[in-house]
Amino acid sequence: MHSLIQDVRFALRMIFKHPVQNGAIVLILALGIAANTAMFAGFDAWVLRPLAFADPETLVTLSESQPKLGSSDHGISAANLHDWRQQSRTLSEIAPFQRQRFNFRGEDEPERVSGASISANLFPMLGIEPANGRGFLPAEDLPDGHRVALISHRIWETRFDSDPQILGRKLLLDDEVTEIVGVMEPGFAFPEWAEVWTPLRLDPEASPRDERSLSAIGRLADGASIAEAQSEIQAIAARLEQLYPETNTGWSVEVLPVRREWVPPVIRVALTASMGAAVFVLLTICANVANLMLAQATGRRRETALRAALGAGGQRLIRQALTESTLLALAAGALGTVLSQLGMRWMVTWVPVEVPYLFRFELDERAIFYTLTVAIVAGVVCALAPVLRNSGIDLVEALKSGGRAGEGPGASRTRSLFVVCELAFSMLLSIGALLMVQSFLNQQSFDTGYRTRDVLTLRLSLTGKAFSEPAARIAFFDRALLRLAELPMVETAGAANHLPASRSGWEPVRLEVEGRPSRPGEEPATTLFSVTDDYLETLDLPLTAGRAFTRGEMQQGGEVALVSTSLAERLWPGESPLNRRIRLVNDGENRPWRTVVGVVGHIDPGYEMVDFGNRPRSQLYLPYAAQPSSQMTLTVRGGDLEPLAAAVRGALREVDVGVPISDVQSIQQAIHEVQWVSRYFSQLFALYAMVALAIAALGAYGVIADSVNRRKREMGIRLAMGARPRDILRMVVFHQGLRLGFLGVALGLMLALPVTRMLSSMLYEVSPYDPLIFGGVGALLTAVAFFASLLPAHQASRVDPIRVLRFE
Repeated sequence: MHSLIQDVRFALRMIFKHPVQNGAIVLILALGIAANTAMFAGFDAWVLRPLAFADPETLVTLSESQPKLGSSDHGISAANLHDWRQQSRTLSEIAPFQRQRFNFRGEDEPERVSGASISANLFPMLGIEPANGRGFLPAEDLPDGHRVALISHRIWETRFDSDPQILGRKLLLDDEVTEIVGVMEPGFAFPEWAEVWTPLRLDPEASPRDERSLSAIGRLADGASIAEAQSEIQAIAARLEQLYPETNTGWSVEVLPVRREWVPPVIRVALTASMGAAVFVLLTICANVANLMLAQATGRRRETALRAALGAGGQRLIRQALTESTLLALAAGALGTVLSQLGMRWMVTWVPVEVPYLFRFELDERAIFYTLTVAIVAGVVCALAPVLRNSGIDLVEALKSGGRAGEGPGASRTRSLFVVCELAFSMLLSIGALLMVQSFLNQQSFDTGYRTRDVLTLRLSLTGKAFSEPAARIAFFDRALLRLAELPMVETAGAANHLPASRSGWEPVRLEVEGRPSRPGEEPATTLFSVTDDYLETLDLPLTAGRAFTRGEMQQGGEVALVSTSLAERLWPGESPLNRRIRLVNDGENRPWRTVVGVVGHIDPGYEMVDFGNRPRSQLYLPYAAQPSSQMTLTVRGGDLEPLAAAVRGALREVDVGVPISDVQSIQQAIHEVQWVSRYFSQLFALYAMVALAIAALGAYGVIADSVNRRKREMGIRLAMGARPRDILRMVVFHQGLRLGFLGVALGLMLALPVTRMLSSMLYEVSPYDPLIFGGVGALLTAVAFFASLLPAHQASRVDPIRVLRFE
C-alpha cells in the first residue's frame, strides 16, 4: 500500500509537471468515453437491460400473421384469443390489451390522452401495481362491468391537483362517467405513452372473428420454451383455420420475446451499428492518446533510465507508467461522464417523439459502471505502448544521450501503426456516415405524390354519446368545413381518417374484386382513406382518370370508390379500372359492391426505418359518409401556419367546443415524426465520423511532425550532402504521409466491406457498397494524410544544415 501511495504521488507530480500535454490527453480521451457512455445508455435501454416486469425472460408477445403473404405483426381477433387461452398448455397466462386514445373532459378544454384498455390480469401478470389504490377486479373486466379507470401520476398532479382523496372521484372519458380506482407510479406509461387505463371488458362471442385489433402478452408455463409455445399456438391456429375457413384461412400466429414488440429488428441493427461506431471512435482516440503517451515516454527515456539505474525494477517502472495512465483515464472518465450527460440531452433534442416508457434514456448505475470500466481499460491500453517502449531501454545509451536520442525504428513503426489504425477507423465511420446520409437524402428527395408544404393538420376525435350515430359525425364535418371556408386565410380544407404518413397510423383493408376471386385470406390488401370534400385538392392529389366524388356521394355515401394508379395496375393490369367493382372483405354483412369512378395519382408515405412493413403501398378512397370514422385528421391549406392554427382552433370551438383537438402540426412535421429514425442515425454517424476524422488528422500530423523534429540532424546531413529541399519535401510527404494514408485506406476498406453489409437494412435506395462513397472516402483520407504531412515536410525542407549540425 505504501508503494502504491508513492506511485500515485509521483504520478500526480509528473502529470502536473506537463499540464498542457496531459490536459490534452484527458480531454481527447473524455470525448471518446462520453460518446461511448451516451451511446451505451441508449443501447442498454433498448437492447440489453431487462424490461421492468416480473420475470421478463418468460414473457412473450403474440400476434397474428399471414405467412403466405409474408405479412406479420397483425392485431389479434378476440375470438381467436379466447380459443388460444382455452387450449394452450405452454402459456400459463395470456393478457390482451388495446391501445386507445380517450377524450378526457374536465373543467378545462377537452384533452385527447393516450391510454389503453387492458384485461384485469395484465398488470398483475407483469408485476405492476398502482402507487395508490388498486388494479381492476375480474368483475370490472366483464362486458357489463362497472366503468372504472386508472390514471397516471401526471394526470393526478395536473388535472386533479394531487388530490389525496382521488380514489372514488369521477372523470369523463369519451362522455362516459368513470370512477378512478388507482393512480400509477410516477413515470409509468405502459404500453408506450399511456396515461389512462380502463378495463378491456372483452366479449369474445360478440366480437367478429375477423376483427383483429388486440395486442397480447403471455407468460410461458414452467419449463416451456418460446419455440414450444410457437409450435403449440400455430397448431391451434391451424385447427381454427379448419373450423372457420371464411375468417381464418391463411392466418397463423407469431410468438416472440416481449422486447420484440417494441424494438423492431432494424432499430436493433441501428443501435448495434451506432454502439460499434462509438467504440471505433474510442479506438481511434485511444490510438491517438497512445501516440501522445509514446511521444512523452520517448522524451522521458533519460528519466526512466536514471530511475532504473538507481534500483527501480522493471515491474515498478511498469506499475508507475500504468498508475499515471490510469489516473489520466479516471480523470477522463469523470469528465466524460459530465460530457455524456450533456450529449444525451443534446441527442434527445434530435428526436421529435417522446421516448417510450419502457426505454428510459438515462445515465444509471449500469452506464456509470460501463464508463468506469471503459476508462480503466482505455488507460491500460493507452499505456501499453509506452510501457513496452521503455521496458527494454539501454541504460548506458539513454544516460549518455541525455534523453536526446531519436526514437528507434520499433517505436517509429508502432506510432505509424497507430496512425494507420486511426485512418482505417475514420474511413469505416465516414463510409457508414455517408451511406446513412445518402439514404436520408434519398428519402427526402423522392416524390411523395402529394403536397408536403403549407398544409396544417389537426387530429379530431368524434367520440361519446354526441357522436355515436354516423349522421352526427357527418353533420359535424359539414359544419366544420363550411366554417373553415369562411376564414380569409384558408385556401382549401378537407379531412381524412389518416394522413398518408403520420403517427396516427393507417387503415389496411382487403378487397374482393368482381370476376377475379381470391382464396380466403389471400385477398389483395390496400390502405383505406375515408375522405371529405376538398381533401384531394388540399393535398394536390391529381385525378388521372374518371371523376371525383359528387357532393351527394360525399354527404350520403354512395357505393363508389376511387383507386390509386398503383392499386389499379395491381388489380387490373393493362386495363381500365373505371366502372369495375370491388368490395371490402370486412365491410359488414351486406358488403356492398363499390364501383370505381376515378383514378387518383399514387402516393408514397415515405420510407420508414421503424418498419411498418405491413402497410400496403396502394390506396383506396371512399366518401366519408360511406365510412364515417370517429378519428379524423383535418388538413387545411393556407398562409402562415401559426396564425392559421389559432384561427382554425377558434373556428372549430365555435362549431363544437367539446371536440378535442390534438396533434396540431404541419404536414412536414407529421412526415418527420415517422421518418426521424433515419435522420437521427444519419446525424449520429456523421458526428462520429467527423470526430474520428479530426482525431486521425491530428494524429497523422503529430506523428509526422514529431518524426521530422527528431530527424532534423538527418535532414541537415542530407541537405549538406547535396539533397534539394524538394527532395526532402517529397520524402516526407510520399514516404511518410501518403504511405500512412494508403495503408489506412486499405485497412479501412477491409473493415468497411463486412460492416456496411450489416447497414443494408437501414439504407434507402443506396447500395451498402456504393463505389462513389467508398472511392470518395478513400480519396478524402488520402488527402487528409497528404495535408497532415505537408506542413512538417515544408518545415523539414527549410532546415539550416549548419545550425542543426552545430547544435547536434
